Amino acid sequence: MRKGYITPRLWWVGVGLIALGGAGTVSLPAEAQQPEVSGPACVTDAGHLVINGKRSYGACQGGTPVVLANIDAPGIAQTCQAPSGQTWPCGRWAAYFLLELTKNKTIRCLGEEKDANGGLIAVCLVERMEINHALVSMGWALPANATIRYHDAMEEAREKRAGLWQGTFDRPSDWNARHGKDK
Repeated sequence: MRKGYITPRLWWVGVGLIALGGAGTVSLPAEAQQPEVSGPACVTDAGHLVINGKRSYGACQGGTPVVLANIDAPGIAQTCQAPSGQTWPCGRWAAYFLLELTKNKTIRCLGEEKDANGGLIAVCLVERMEINHALVSMGWALPANATIRYHDAMEEAREKRAGLWQGTFDRPSDWNARHGKDK
């Protein structure tokens, strides 16, 4: 299994269950007892999902909005520069990557906080793979400013010139600030 696909919290819960032989009731630590939402995902952009939402008239309707934690992903309208100097819709491509990753699968998101718009700020999993990490490791998102959690994954994507790294781009949060986007 590749690094980052199981969060440390889930790993420790698994170790605890193995140590107890898997029998009886296990009381999870307070940090593992987080709000959880699961179901199919409707992709808004590369950093936002709506769990149990349905796409209608070009937008996700109903369900629980989720903001992928600890990453800075491009909004749907963000553009980047190819090595040739040509502009390309990197925000759409990043959203497409997330769509392909989550299509026809049950997504499980764990989080404690909500953003200003009421979206659950969460780490999400598809099967046993952490989506937040996958977006960074494939070059479609960056680690958020204050986190070093996905730094190694970002460096690997940069070396491979994957995703956004195939050309030049503005940090998504900077692009959004300049273009008046509230991500």
